[in-house]
Amino acid sequence: MLALRALGFVDPMAVHTLLGAALVGCVGMLVPVGLAAGPTGRLGVALVLLLGAAGAGLATGGGTRVGSPVARRALDLLEVVLVAATVPLALGVMGLYGLVRGL
Repeated sequence: MLALRALGFVDPMAVHTLLGAALVGCVGMLVPVGLAAGPTGRLGVALVLLLGAAGAGLATGGGTRVGSPVARRALDLLEVVLVAATVPLALGVMGLYGLVRGL
């Protein structure tokens, strides 16, 4: 979601900061998965990391705004849906659904 949020800024410093944080977060999640997986899993994790780095490079490379206003609005709506989906996910992680089910 940080990468989607970075697309809304014009200032390159804000864009680079958010994309860097998103890339560090993805690496932080994928490295333990790659270490626990077999050779095929490691190859998949490496491929995902390379594609993420290439995507971040393409997003910040030209310095020009790419995409129509309709595409940007669609990305904004996708971001809203992802943010709204985090609330039930967080409640499930906290065990609130099991607590309510046990009442």
